Amino acid sequence: MKDVLVIAYYFPPLGMGGVQRIFKFCKYLPRFGWNPLVVTVKDVTYFSHDPTLLQEATLQIYRTESLDPLRMSHILGVRVLEPSKRTWNRVSSLFLIPDNKVLWLPFLIRIARALQRERQISVLFASSPPHTSLLAGYFLKRLSSVPLVVDLRDPLGYGLYPLTPLHSSILQVLNRKIVEAADRIITAYPLPGFDELRHRPFLIPNGFDPEDFRAPSRPGDRFLIVHTGTLTRKRNGDHFFRALKEFAQLTKVDHQTFRVRLVGWTDPEYLDMIEERGLSQMMELFPYVSHRESVQHLMNASLLWLPAGEGEIPGKVYEYLGSGKHIIATVPKGDCARLIERTHSGVVVAPDDVRGIRDAISHYYSLFQRGNLQSRDSREVEEFSRIHQTEVLAGLFEEISR
Repeated sequence: MKDVLVIAYYFPPLGMGGVQRIFKFCKYLPRFGWNPLVVTVKDVTYFSHDPTLLQEATLQIYRTESLDPLRMSHILGVRVLEPSKRTWNRVSSLFLIPDNKVLWLPFLIRIARALQRERQISVLFASSPPHTSLLAGYFLKRLSSVPLVVDLRDPLGYGLYPLTPLHSSILQVLNRKIVEAADRIITAYPLPGFDELRHRPFLIPNGFDPEDFRAPSRPGDRFLIVHTGTLTRKRNGDHFFRALKEFAQLTKVDHQTFRVRLVGWTDPEYLDMIEERGLSQMMELFPYVSHRESVQHLMNASLLWLPAGEGEIPGKVYEYLGSGKHIIATVPKGDCARLIERTHSGVVVAPDDVRGIRDAISHYYSLFQRGNLQSRDSREVEEFSRIHQTEVLAGLFEEISR
């Protein structure tokens, strides 16, 4: 079995969707002949944790020290609120390039070099964000000539704050160096701007783990619409709540048998909107839960609601697909809409089409009342299995390590 050195700042026990991709790759790589050696940071202050993920696989994880703000706030016992975090990110961008996780870099490089001396590392695999992970991959590639694979969960440079033309120029140089050094670039969704490069990115989209969906579906005798994950204002949910209000008024639906469940962080403006429109009686609000619990909420649903903004493919869509439940996607035209249509996973409605949303809810509710709301055929979405995707990734590793 060959060793691959994995560089990932965001890794369990941290939670949220950002850790799922890299963790599931690591979980299944041994099945295809690759042993992941994960280099990540020690405990940091973060708004969500999910230690249940580490119960899924036995991995070799090397946790390093760091001087970055999240690590230091954990050491000092200081809570970092989201507004102050955003302010600090912008301020620190004046002095720390490419991002404030660069203060993790010397610790990361030291332990990665030690592993390279002790083990026969065949591939370097750097996942971003943060951008510092890619910078580490670049330096390690230059120091050792080991092939480098770069994983872009977001567009290159996404979330960085080049405050001056000088900062912007430095970031552009770093990005060019990283891309030129990489033997393969993989992305979570199609990204523009790579046409002129010597190698275009290889698309490995986000996905779902079939093992997560072994739990039985328990929809019960209520019609339950479920949304999981973060619900922000940019996802245009206000029209969905207007449609809910119209549906409830037209059908005189019983709030005991028709429920809407929001699982995860919900923007306070939506909570006010729910109250103002008299929807509170049909709503069930859950705070952040573990991934395992989140999946169970999906399996208990009658219908899943997927909102998305312009040009966005939320990571949750793949777990929605894996659940086998029907989806009402309030998304603009684009990749996300085409994904739902191509997999025959539900209906796509423009985010501002209140009547269309209302009619879609009514359609699925009628099927439910007649006992005809059946699960979808899972064969349509097998290409998004984490197992299949890891097999593809392992194939890329084999190709460049020969």
